Amino acid sequence: MRLGVGAAAVVTLLASLAACGDDGKPDRTVAFVRTTGVAQESQDAFLDALAEAGWEVGDNLTLLNPDPSSGFEDEGEIADAVEEFVADGADLVVALSTTGAMGAMQGTTEVPILLLANDPVASGIIANPREPESNVTGVSFRVPADRTIDLARQLVGEDADVGLLYPGDDAGAEPIVTAMESAAKGLDITLAAEAFVGDAEVQGAVDRLVQAEVDVVIVANAPNAVRSFAAIEAATMAAGLPVIANTNVNEFAVVVLAPDNLSAYRQLGQQAARLLDETDVADVPLEDPGDFNVIVRASVARELGIDVPDDLLEAADEVID
Repeated sequence: MRLGVGAAAVVTLLASLAACGDDGKPDRTVAFVRTTGVAQESQDAFLDALAEAGWEVGDNLTLLNPDPSSGFEDEGEIADAVEEFVADGADLVVALSTTGAMGAMQGTTEVPILLLANDPVASGIIANPREPESNVTGVSFRVPADRTIDLARQLVGEDADVGLLYPGDDAGAEPIVTAMESAAKGLDITLAAEAFVGDAEVQGAVDRLVQAEVDVVIVANAPNAVRSFAAIEAATMAAGLPVIANTNVNEFAVVVLAPDNLSAYRQLGQQAARLLDETDVADVPLEDPGDFNVIVRASVARELGIDVPDDLLEAADEVID
């Protein structure tokens, strides 16, 4: 039987609604790419922002690789996984590191990629942050290098020699090293930078920093540094060296200066909502973190025999005793 125009339109509308959520939004699929696990509350903040914009898991939103503790090892593995995600219908890829974004870019040039990475411009991922020119945008997890160094000097003294410990095999660490070296030069202080690759090289790198007579160590915020946190903690604590960090997941740092993690993930979720609504990537500028927190771990300072100056304690957003 041939349907009339009106009946055919009704059938088309019903079929369309069947593929939509309760509020009429079309079904979408988001795939996660992590190089290390992230906190469940961070991923929840991302999903909460999406839900507020009408994208609900179990209604009109499907997640691929949803386990926040999962992580891929290298760019090649990520590229292969992203190709599979796209084949499985991913409408958006969320890459939560520099390496993750680079691997995702190898896996797709068509599906939008939303990143959370240290400095996507310095890493060469995004050339024009105001109008991203390819399929990649997101939030920069960039932390001011001069402010980080200043906190190190506040902790141990204005004449302190500062060390920088970074994973030499992580692309996300490269812009941090460049920024720290530039900031140190501008502040006219000595910065000793030492690289390591894997846990086995951490002790040697810390030993070289000790030989350089540094008073404090900044640990570069990059996934491969996170993977070696246990080795870094053991080596720096044994050497009596206080650590400054740019991520609040570092629990052995005496001082942390970092973007507010939940706020950054909410920013990312708000951007994701726009992309799922089919806003062009070029119309979703790269954003810097909106909020930063200073955390002082007084208990770690005591273990190292360090007295945290009162002005630093008073300026901290949180003091963990």
